[in-house]
Amino acid sequence: ERESLLGDFLSSPEGEQWRNDADAEDVAAIAIEFGADYNYGGPLRWSPSVVEIFTTGWLARKVPREVEFFEHVPQVLRDWVVYAGRRRGVPAAAVDQAVGAANFFRQAMHDAVSDRERRGPAKAFAIAAQEAGVDPTDADALNEFASATTRNWRRRIAKSTPPAAAARLLAPLGSGWSELRLERVALGMLDRVDG
Repeated sequence: ERESLLGDFLSSPEGEQWRNDADAEDVAAIAIEFGADYNYGGPLRWSPSVVEIFTTGWLARKVPREVEFFEHVPQVLRDWVVYAGRRRGVPAAAVDQAVGAANFFRQAMHDAVSDRERRGPAKAFAIAAQEAGVDPTDADALNEFASATTRNWRRRIAKSTPPAAAARLLAPLGSGWSELRLERVALGMLDRVDG
């Protein structure tokens, strides 16, 4: 259904200008993904509130792209919202409000996606892997990067943290907790490890 929606959008009057623009097509695909997986009403339900959640929250936590990529979001999202509204038969006034939200939240979105503190663990890991030159399509390279990252953070914690605090941070690994828990702590995704 997602590929079908994307294809239909890109061949529609609202989306045809974005055909063959890889970033714009990705924005539309990401909007569809968000709608299908996280939006109660599905990929064709867009309101000012949904636009706000998508642009200022979800993108910042989930989408590991360069800041320049996000320049496309308001433009493509406006057209996607108009397309979705037409497909659902939403009154023009309601569509206009959601389109206006895409414009209104533009700066807040840019601020959010630039804020390292708002990244989710998966996005933080993906960006760290990209910065290290890891091929995101190579599962073995990603696994090696994850293992090396965990080892590095163990050493850093052990060297730079008072012994009692280091023991609290490192102990969960000995009790069967996943190394991802430590990575999240090390990447600042969790403020503390529950003792």
